[in-house]
Amino acid sequence: MANPENVEPSRSTVTNRRTPLPSASNRAAGRPLAFLIHSLLGLKLSFLTLLVLGTGTLATVSHEIDWLRDPSIRASPGTHPVDLSMIWNTVQKQFPDSRLEYLELSPEEIAPWAGLGFAPRVTLYLPDGKRNTVFVNPDSGHIIGQRGHPDFPWYMRWLHLSLFFYPLGFFLVCLVSFLLLISTVTGLMIFKRFTSSFFKLPRRNKGLRTFLGDLHRLVSVWSLWFILLISLTGVWYLAEELLWRSGLPQFADNALRLTESDIDNLPTEVMGPLPFKTLLDRAQNLMPDLKIRSIYWGRPPLGAVQFSGQTGAWLTRDRASFVSLNPYTGAVLEKGRAEELNAFWRFSHMADPIHFGNFGGLPTKLIWFGFGTALCLLSVTGVWIFLKRTVRATQQFAPESDSPSSRLWWLGKWKWINIAVLVIPAAGFIISIQPEPIPQWVSLGKKSAGPYQAELKIQYPNTGSNPLKAKVELSPDSLRKIKTVYLKANLPNASPALLEGSPSLSPVVINLKTLSPDPPSFGLTIHEWKGATHRVAWP
Repeated sequence: MANPENVEPSRSTVTNRRTPLPSASNRAAGRPLAFLIHSLLGLKLSFLTLLVLGTGTLATVSHEIDWLRDPSIRASPGTHPVDLSMIWNTVQKQFPDSRLEYLELSPEEIAPWAGLGFAPRVTLYLPDGKRNTVFVNPDSGHIIGQRGHPDFPWYMRWLHLSLFFYPLGFFLVCLVSFLLLISTVTGLMIFKRFTSSFFKLPRRNKGLRTFLGDLHRLVSVWSLWFILLISLTGVWYLAEELLWRSGLPQFADNALRLTESDIDNLPTEVMGPLPFKTLLDRAQNLMPDLKIRSIYWGRPPLGAVQFSGQTGAWLTRDRASFVSLNPYTGAVLEKGRAEELNAFWRFSHMADPIHFGNFGGLPTKLIWFGFGTALCLLSVTGVWIFLKRTVRATQQFAPESDSPSSRLWWLGKWKWINIAVLVIPAAGFIISIQPEPIPQWVSLGKKSAGPYQAELKIQYPNTGSNPLKAKVELSPDSLRKIKTVYLKANLPNASPALLEGSPSLSPVVINLKTLSPDPPSFGLTIHEWKGATHRVAWP
């Protein structure tokens, strides 16, 4: 069908020097609907689309970029299996008052059989509550580097996932998946014989607009498979999020934990968690073909120990196959294999490797990076082609009118969404790099609970709508001897709250129905592994 913007206007059309541009409805009347939809979708949300595509492309190789810029995370692949127990124990000796939470041989996005040499890393919590990552030489066990959290790969993934504005940003990112799908369908409707463009090189002697139009079509047809992969997995992420928010237990993905009764009913001979090596051997005996890639030790006293890795299943994350153990007895809490997952969970664990292309190591990630860059090029050339048509139409119908690009005419009312898409992530990034505010705690004093010195601190609310927060401080050495710590506010219907955490106990939240001038009194109960119980009260 002829392009209405190529029709030479009559002289009377341009007599009025301020003739308005043709409306979208008038242009659509002479243009195929598919072409109109294709153009407007790529145009009106062009900033959002380009931001999501660009950050996704960089996120694909974010760990490799990190590897290039930071020598401390590099390690040459060894000739023998990595001794996980040696790494864990080495870091624990170097940081005796810290809690080790997570060990991974390399980032989960790095396939074990291909790619660069990454040093095993251990994530831990320091006595002041800050999170730290330690990198270990897999052969010698020496610590070769450490850094705080978050790092560059985290920033790139979080920006791509949520635009630093979760959950609204997450849903905007998922919207791009639908935009890509609709743009693909309408593009195929416009170019019905698209297969003829596979080997048709762009014409370079017909002007820049023709060259970019041909390039746009060429890149589109070669990227069809890639667009479908990332779009469908993006739609899946949205469905997964909605199912998770539904609260249905079959779609929950919560970390496995013990119950308080599990702790209370432990055999009397249990004097604390089992040695790491004992738990590691137990997991390997339970699933001999599990190639352990990561270990997660949840927050005590209720946290379980989970060993995750690969069992040979095709296109699955490390956490799809796992063994979870009771850290005090070694009993199996749960175990699973990727091959035995139902359809929902199997695809859930396949989505990330497909979306980011990390299933084949560096070669497939570079392919994904290349096609991601191509999609960014599609977005830019699509906008440029539309603008050139618009500028030409402007010159024909209103020669002395303002340039459309100079006043964001081509975005119309959608320009505010696009501007917000740029401002919100920038603001979110600035907020994320600010030092965390130091909470103002009021000490109610130190008191002796048997051999232990405990200090109670509170954050008392200014209004009744704000909950009261309370925390108890004990030395890391004391916590190693303690089984459980309970804090009870002397309020109607209040029950003791189990304090979790190590090397520092996490605060508990107490909801106050009414706000009185003074905080309530508190009672603290400490149960030792040896069976002794100590109590103290404030004031």
